[in-house]
Amino acid sequence: MNKNFQIALDDYLIHLEIERGLSDKTVLGYKFDLKVFGEYLENSIFDNNWNLKDIKSRHIRLFLAYLKKERKNSPEAMNRKIVVLHTFFRFLIRTEEYDIKKDPSKDFKKLKTEKKLPKYLSLAECEKLLDKISKVSNHPERDLALYQLFLQTGCRISEVSGLELSNLSFKEKYIKIKGKGNKERIIPLTDTTIDLLKEYIKVRKPTVETDMVFLNTYGKPLQNSSIRNNLKKYYKAAGIYRQGLAVHSLRHTCFTLLYKRGVDIRVIKDLAGHENISTTEIYTHLTNEELIDNMEKHPLG
Repeated sequence: MNKNFQIALDDYLIHLEIERGLSDKTVLGYKFDLKVFGEYLENSIFDNNWNLKDIKSRHIRLFLAYLKKERKNSPEAMNRKIVVLHTFFRFLIRTEEYDIKKDPSKDFKKLKTEKKLPKYLSLAECEKLLDKISKVSNHPERDLALYQLFLQTGCRISEVSGLELSNLSFKEKYIKIKGKGNKERIIPLTDTTIDLLKEYIKVRKPTVETDMVFLNTYGKPLQNSSIRNNLKKYYKAAGIYRQGLAVHSLRHTCFTLLYKRGVDIRVIKDLAGHENISTTEIYTHLTNEELIDNMEKHPLG
């Protein structure tokens, strides 16, 4: 890897981690995308001795063509790399340490992609799922509390698996979770969720020193893979499984059901931890789609 590029990359990754507070997983993703870019420049564009200021817009264009034709990147994967390049070059310009005056990626817009509406459960399916968990789970107290928490709060899988006892308040009826970018938010708990969590805490038996709420069979922190695999098993046992249903579907279910019940979209935005209301508006589209489906049953249709 070119020395100048490597120095800039290391500087940028520290910026993402320390100044922007992005998660380790996100930083690794940015690092991978930029290493692909750097290696392409090294192998296909420049000789060994080149500087960041030598990168032109035509090189970005060639790189995107390479991603599509040679690496068979999807439009979504290419869009992610375009965003990474934008933020990388803006950082380099802002620091004024790399002699770069213009962002060579600025004229490249994200590709159009087909918007896929997320999968979610109906209220009846939620009830079927929880009922089946209580009957077939080897750890019914844990799994009822776990999946009820997903459905009631709309938390992401990393937020739930990373939940610690110290961030759980039965008295104040809330959990404090750390979301994307290490941003904390408070989410209220319903009485049903609190009761299920209390029942689980009674039988929770750690075998290692841990503050994590949810533990596996061996008394150690429950892994995301187990949460995913168990839920798929429960979906099938409840007879509601369909292609695309996953743990994240419980998050979509939570916010869709709230929106249907008349909860303001701005409140849902805060519960979800979204930075922009445009992200949250997907739940208005979901209910519009359902309206269209129901309209097909119109007697004059």
